[in-house]
Amino acid sequence: MQKATRLSFLNKKYLIAISGLAVAIIVLLGLGINAAIYKRAIKRAENLVAKGYSSVALEELSCYRKRMTKTERGCALYISAAFHARDVEKLQWASQKCIESGIDIPEATIGQAAAFEFTGREQEALQLLNNSLKKFEKVPGVHFRIATILRRQNNTESAVAAFLAASRLAPKNQDILVESLSYLISVSKWKEAREVADFLRTVETDNPALKLLIARALKQGGDPIGAHNLVEQAKQLLKDRPPETKAAIEKAFSDVITESKVEIKN
Repeated sequence: MQKATRLSFLNKKYLIAISGLAVAIIVLLGLGINAAIYKRAIKRAENLVAKGYSSVALEELSCYRKRMTKTERGCALYISAAFHARDVEKLQWASQKCIESGIDIPEATIGQAAAFEFTGREQEALQLLNNSLKKFEKVPGVHFRIATILRRQNNTESAVAAFLAASRLAPKNQDILVESLSYLISVSKWKEAREVADFLRTVETDNPALKLLIARALKQGGDPIGAHNLVEQAKQLLKDRPPETKAAIEKAFSDVITESKVEIKN
């Protein structure tokens, strides 16, 4: 009788131990599955943002947003999606949460500043960005945001310096380079435009308008041969464009194309 009772007691202990182990295994499996789902969600959201569907990415990330503010990758992605979707509320929330979590990345500061910008508080945005240069002096995005604010304020000389700083720090970032070059050309800063154009001429593109924009900067900046080569490349690309597109581009860059023809005759 005592032996049977003891065996029954031992069996209960084993059952409890086995049950506990089973629960632990189930929990671990669940965590593993959740981690895999989270990773897929992050990857999909990154692709959506890259393709311009930031609002969709934000919607899909809504159930993960608190978790995302615990890592640099999560913070950078969520802030980027909110920024491009121009969702001020989510941009403010994410930027602040990331900083509170100890994720002190430039994207968080840029996000806070952008939230100020989008609500008409440009001076506060500019002050925040300028103060952050002590930590993020080598971050092109900070200089670029400063430049865009200064451009809107018609502070030409300071905007030129900021665009040039951003371009020098990101010599392969086509978005920053094209925006910077367009502005420098618009204010006839040909020396600075030539420098940015030199970065851009090595970027692979099949956009004839971009090649002609670079050619304009090179021509005015003292490199007629480099400009001519790009004009010839643009002409080849224009052959495959619809007639109305070809005519519009040729009209917009008639000065560059005409001057190139004159040089060939000479």
